[in-house]
Amino acid sequence: MRVYSPLVLGLLSASAVAATSLPINGWYPCSGSNFMPPTEGADELPFECAEVKVPLCHEGICDSDTKIDVYVKRILAQGDTSVGKSVWFLQGGPGLSSAAMEPSMQQVYALLNGTTNVYTMDHRGTGRSTLLKCDAAGAFTSGSPDGATLNATEAASCVRDVLFQIENQTVAFSITSAAQDVVLLTSELNKDEEVYVYGASYGTLLTERVMHLAPPHVKGYILDGVISEKLASFAHFGSIREAPGQYFAGLCDADSVCREKYGSDVPKEQKMYDVWVDTYKKLDAAKAGDSMCADLLRGQHEKVKPSDVLRVVFGADFSIGDPTGRKIIPAFLQMVRRCDETDVATLSTILGLGEAPSYYDKASDTSAVIGKVFDPVNDASWLLMFAIKISEIWSDPLPKPEDEKAFNDAGVFTSDMSNEYLWHCVLSGKQDNPSCSVLTTFGESFDPPIDLSSVELIDFTYKPDQYFRHYAKIPDGTSVMVINGKLDFQTVEPWGIDQYENMEGDNKMLVEFDYGAHCVGISQSTAEDTTNCGHRIIASYVENSGDIAKTDTSCLDELPAIDFDADELLATMIGANDGQA
Repeated sequence: MRVYSPLVLGLLSASAVAATSLPINGWYPCSGSNFMPPTEGADELPFECAEVKVPLCHEGICDSDTKIDVYVKRILAQGDTSVGKSVWFLQGGPGLSSAAMEPSMQQVYALLNGTTNVYTMDHRGTGRSTLLKCDAAGAFTSGSPDGATLNATEAASCVRDVLFQIENQTVAFSITSAAQDVVLLTSELNKDEEVYVYGASYGTLLTERVMHLAPPHVKGYILDGVISEKLASFAHFGSIREAPGQYFAGLCDADSVCREKYGSDVPKEQKMYDVWVDTYKKLDAAKAGDSMCADLLRGQHEKVKPSDVLRVVFGADFSIGDPTGRKIIPAFLQMVRRCDETDVATLSTILGLGEAPSYYDKASDTSAVIGKVFDPVNDASWLLMFAIKISEIWSDPLPKPEDEKAFNDAGVFTSDMSNEYLWHCVLSGKQDNPSCSVLTTFGESFDPPIDLSSVELIDFTYKPDQYFRHYAKIPDGTSVMVINGKLDFQTVEPWGIDQYENMEGDNKMLVEFDYGAHCVGISQSTAEDTTNCGHRIIASYVENSGDIAKTDTSCLDELPAIDFDADELLATMIGANDGQA
């Protein structure tokens, strides 16, 4: 690890809250967006919710007199405090609502003993803010081809509907537009206060954009699960996972339990990563009926590679990016490698196959998707997500999906990005876009194949502004804390280091968790981690007014080592799945 450089909240009177000129529908006492188990010291804290009117077009971005809604949620500090402080939690995606931020809001509020206001918001285009949806076009309905997810065949009509609503101003939903909302809201709602902005995942890029705008009332920035302003690209979001994957395999090599328990059948001098690569190759070489485990994964679908199915398993059911899910993986791969009848029975049980003949057949069953109603709180804002990805978080020159697929096919924990390239093609509106070759290859990869050749392309992008691909300078009088997890498979460790090293200014600190996954500042570093270390560090940073020398990171020494012994977890999973059978 490295470090650089219970109460019920009474509503405060109107005089205790800074007056604002913004039109606000609120503040109303409100509950959590989703059920949350009680948190010690904050189990009865209510939130306050409001909708705030903000310009569709901020000055200098586009022109319109139209107002849109931004949904804001907060917990107010109790009584008088010596220094008024507020911390804002910005969610990622892009395209996600702020619902996932609420538990961490309560955690940090409790750690600061209720002395600090804590806010979050659904950034424009998402959740309960003005949402990019297309009711007139009838997409995202229970009768849509993909239910609550936009289908490529619906895209053009949906985009035309949305463009009509937003006055053809796609740039009004850019990263900078959302950052201007943060500046406006914090300047109006937190007058005469110290403001601290925490960003998670894509929320770090939004926070970095706020840094470019350098509002004088913001005193500190926290980046957790960092998107580098120059390095990051969703075009390679699948292949970048291989570096932390090799680090994970190296941890297994160095761990006696992992190596002796789940690698006892291979030569000691052989690296576990190479063992896993060989396992993938052997599975792919097996014809239907030749390998019980290959059949368990892909069934009788000869065109489907078992290795591709395994990558899906390790991205979903037993996610390599999840501290609990990753614990199963070495044991899982040993069972696949050995593949006796007991292994097959165990794998079938923990994968929850039930009556499905294979995992591929189970994963291909769309009955759970069809008829699902779009949930703005828990489902991603599809068009906003891809407008931002395509316009500002993609590679230039444009890569070919075939090249990315080659990287994916060579890796163990990589992720197929064909769907991302499909949407890059469709919403770029350009037939000569290299991504558009995926219209043929992606459709042919399905069993049975899907014809995507007639999908209509439409432009739903915007031109990036002067901040695009430029590192933010640390504003005068502020500091930045970067939080990194070495087992982050989404915003990989090198992105965080790159952003940290290239932000101009010295008032910054880098906190790294050796076993931390994505956004480890607000999550466990391992399945056994009960230290709440990330929240403690964030709270210390705010408590000490962003003073990096005083920020307490000593909890890093309390973190448990990574544990690869999966016996107890497997037994629990087998029992749970047997009980559902």
